[in-house]
Amino acid sequence: VSQSRYQRNYVLCVLGKNSESNAQKVPSIISFQVDRTPPETFAVTAPTDILTSRKPEITWNPASGASYYEAIVAMDSLCANIFKKVSLTAPKLSDTAIPDGAYYLCVVAKDAAGNSQTASGGSISFTVDATPPGSFSISSPSPSSAVYTHTPEISWTTATGAAAYTYIVSDNSACSNVLMTSQNVTLTSHTLYRDWETD
Repeated sequence: VSQSRYQRNYVLCVLGKNSESNAQKVPSIISFQVDRTPPETFAVTAPTDILTSRKPEITWNPASGASYYEAIVAMDSLCANIFKKVSLTAPKLSDTAIPDGAYYLCVVAKDAAGNSQTASGGSISFTVDATPPGSFSISSPSPSSAVYTHTPEISWTTATGAAAYTYIVSDNSACSNVLMTSQNVTLTSHTLYRDWETD
């Protein structure tokens, strides 16, 4: 069996003696192993965007030799102010409920002997925002009204929590036939510019 400086096999032999120093002829024998080899290094894949699920999935590459992982979701980069600590056998955090907010994740790989390896790069930061913007209404043009211009003004009320809006102009109520659209509109009003049917 291959052995490293951190992992060696041993045999323990024990002989019993009585008060007269008479020893057993046949010792009790067991074999055991000292294992101080930590799991291999690994890294957590940091999310690049805001996570929109309250059970976000964050993954890392498997650490060779690991039996399980200890994942800490915390409020600080040192993972001292712990929100939640979970033990996982798969290399991912996915079934842990986390409310909206900014967090840090620390992951430690552990083997059966208790040796540990912290993810390279330390903690990673992530943000959960699973709350959609609040309700709002279109204020212009008025419902079913006629518009007598080639550049109509459209507007809507503010949606609490919205950073931007997407609008679609269509000729059906399902908005499936897109005639005009724009994403990431940051204002609540916009002038439509289009070559509508000529007079």
